[in-house]
Amino acid sequence: MEHISINNTDPISDITLTNCETYDNMLYCDIKSCKKPIYMQTPKMCYDIVDSDYIDLIFKNNRDTKDKIGRFYKLFKDFENKICECISKKSIDWFGSSIDLNTIKYELFKTSIQTPEDFDKFFKIKIKTPKSNNSYDFEIYGSKGKNLDYTDLISKNASDCVFLISPTELIISSTKAYINWSVSQILVHEKKINIKGFGIRKENTPKIKISLIDNITNIKNPKETLKEETKIEESKEKTKLIEPITEKPIEKIYDNTIKNEETETIDVHPVVDEEIYEKEEQ
Repeated sequence: MEHISINNTDPISDITLTNCETYDNMLYCDIKSCKKPIYMQTPKMCYDIVDSDYIDLIFKNNRDTKDKIGRFYKLFKDFENKICECISKKSIDWFGSSIDLNTIKYELFKTSIQTPEDFDKFFKIKIKTPKSNNSYDFEIYGSKGKNLDYTDLISKNASDCVFLISPTELIISSTKAYINWSVSQILVHEKKINIKGFGIRKENTPKIKISLIDNITNIKNPKETLKEETKIEESKEKTKLIEPITEKPIEKIYDNTIKNEETETIDVHPVVDEEIYEKEEQ
């Protein structure tokens, strides 16, 4: 199985158009690689159910898939360009004359990527959902590998999907050439459940009641005990601050002080014994 993905951008070395048959003036060809079917894996993409036979893959970018969607778009266009090269090489056998590659690319070949009519819309690819015996002939899986069915694909819980698609046939007429694509497998990613509003509830923590132990006796009033302890501490601090006073001989006595109001200084004058002063004068 030739498996193409965005992680392997140029895996196809040989594309062949085989089993070409003409019906109602239309040429139908199978698209193979080394005689084996080709499968192309998409990144995670949005989709839209068109009807019971077709589904649209939408090239809608978001923050997580922007680069991957861009690489897949380029991969898809490169594959279509290789198909155009094959048509050009077969043009003499099919049309009786050589048709150059640019004519096929821009005039004959119709890309499977549909361009939106409005600027706010997105590019998309229409993919066939094959059926067999009135039941869908492709596999659908959940993100955890669980088998799903078509009802899960159209469920509101379904989100983006990864698709494994295959180019089933090339159809050529006198006016256009195009590829039919069909889906082989789908990996469904379920939507994340978002809680509306504030959903966290506060826990009601039970209040703890503290009670005195019954067997403790002789317990004083806490306020009185605190006062006694404070008095003891204060008395200790006072004892530390008091130092013994040593007596020193007094040579002169100063007890008169005059405050100088202008300079806010204090002048100290000695006290003179009047009797001694009189004797010295005599």
